[in-house]
Amino acid sequence: MKIKLTALMLVGFLTFLKSQIVNIPDANFKAYLVGNPQINTNNDNQIQVSEAIAFTGTVSCNGRNIISLTGIEAFVNITSLSLTQNQVTNLDISKNTLLTYLDCSVNQLTSLDISKNLALKNLWCFNNQITNLDVTKNTNLIQLATYKNPLTTLNVTQNYALQILICYENQLTNLDVTKNLALKELYCYRNQIISLELNNNLQLTKLSCDENKLEFLDLSKNSALTDVWCDQNLIRILNLKNGQNPKIINLDATNNGNETCIIVDNVANAYSYSGWKKDVTAGYDLYCTLTVNETSKKEILMFPNPAKDILNFSEEISNIRISDLSGKVIKQISNSEKLINASKLSKGTYIITATSKSGELINKKFIKE
Repeated sequence: MKIKLTALMLVGFLTFLKSQIVNIPDANFKAYLVGNPQINTNNDNQIQVSEAIAFTGTVSCNGRNIISLTGIEAFVNITSLSLTQNQVTNLDISKNTLLTYLDCSVNQLTSLDISKNLALKNLWCFNNQITNLDVTKNTNLIQLATYKNPLTTLNVTQNYALQILICYENQLTNLDVTKNLALKELYCYRNQIISLELNNNLQLTKLSCDENKLEFLDLSKNSALTDVWCDQNLIRILNLKNGQNPKIINLDATNNGNETCIIVDNVANAYSYSGWKKDVTAGYDLYCTLTVNETSKKEILMFPNPAKDILNFSEEISNIRISDLSGKVIKQISNSEKLINASKLSKGTYIITATSKSGELINKKFIKE
């Protein structure tokens, strides 16, 4: 008797579930779903809950003037969702936990919560109004495109599988990619980035960091590079001595002002590469020395470097600021000093900015052992 009752209850529940209708208030979104025979399998003018659950394909409703995607939460088994070029202002995908691909670009989103979408491998959310994006839980991400959003921060330190990062035309001042060892392509141009550490990104092939505020760029460890765009910065020293200069097909280091020094594997070869562009005043060299315009200035030396405890300077400096490679200020000293106690700093690479007696701005990199 109990078995029969249980069976009847199960049949009743399945019948009830099959008769339930998904609430889809947006007419354009509903028209797309109803018009898809792979979703609307009974060919009526509604989407039943059972149909939504059964569908495991891709929901691709691009360019349909959709304002609301309410109803997508019923499609719990989809792995791909694309809704580009619509007018969506809010997107709840907390129930779509199997998603590996999401493209919500060119909408009106101001926020995006993907904390439940741990399977995501590809996220495209460019051309929105997103001010904050937390991807720290999405450790399976391989591709991430956030460009043309008013993002001021982007933390990718937990995205160890990331291979392609496209974050240009955000409002970033810092970008830490030291943990992204699988990174192959980085496009971070048109931001306000002042420091970029790439020594750990040994698989990096394409780098576009133009139109930022970089003064130094060290690519000496990036032997897989094929394309480098670092124009329209403030670069004084560009280190390209990676032992594989012939691999670099395209280099644009123009519009950096002053007399940029570009360190290369072979000077004669560097001048012969047809795809390499630099300012007329810039020069290729095996190491960087003082330029003609600076020979009358006294160079301020910093030693020892690397340092364990005390870091010395050849003359007094003031307005001292020590920052990590993400741009975070670690220590500030307003007094004039000839040495700095670095014993309490964690091991790593830092940037020191200061002012000399003559008023010259100093910007130097040092390593804390």
